[in-house]
Amino acid sequence: NGSVSFLQKVTPGDGASTDDFGNSVSLSGNLLAVGAWAHDPDGIIDAGGVYLYRVENNGSVSSLAKVTANDLSGGDNFGTFVSMSANSLAVGAFSADPNGINDAGAAYLFSIEDNGSVSFRRKFSAIDAQAGDSFGNSVSVSGNFLAVGASNSNPWQKNNAGSAYLFEIGPSNNPPSGLNSTAPLTFAENQPIGTVVGEFNASDPDVGATLHFGFPQELQITGFDSNRSYLAGD
Repeated sequence: NGSVSFLQKVTPGDGASTDDFGNSVSLSGNLLAVGAWAHDPDGIIDAGGVYLYRVENNGSVSSLAKVTANDLSGGDNFGTFVSMSANSLAVGAFSADPNGINDAGAAYLFSIEDNGSVSFRRKFSAIDAQAGDSFGNSVSVSGNFLAVGASNSNPWQKNNAGSAYLFEIGPSNNPPSGLNSTAPLTFAENQPIGTVVGEFNASDPDVGATLHFGFPQELQITGFDSNRSYLAGD
């Protein structure tokens, strides 16, 4: 009927003065992300953080995780802007210094798992990053696309004219699990084809995964499974 009901005021469990919790927010389904760009995780001044919550059926809010940059650094302002779409969380850090370029800015992409944990996927920066561009001052993720604003970039030498960058997000690359390789593999040269020269155990959740390792020359095995033995000449 168009009416609006207040549910709850959300505050962080570790809130501190000048954290600026709430400087950006994003809702997707029953998930809520809140940026705190001036938060000091592990005492790192203004590194920034993002808080993830689940909105329960009764309207209460449960804390799931606090997200910080995997390479957090003072003054990056991670959490400048947040955006969620399905299980993807994008976070801007407009004061980050990618490749040592001061305040060029960066954006981070995470996956929100079914159990509420958060997994880092990748970090983005502008292909033509310049100091002071503020890449990441706004972000928007939708499906397999990510848009990132850089309001202080200077296209065509026009000061602070601004730019936006569009990325296509490919599938996640999850590392193999259960990899069992406990000793160097050595064997005599010129073994007959079909000779078992080594064995390992591994499983990879990514469809069509490719495993690379070398003898002296690289051997590539595509679509590998667990508990396989590999032969000379494979």
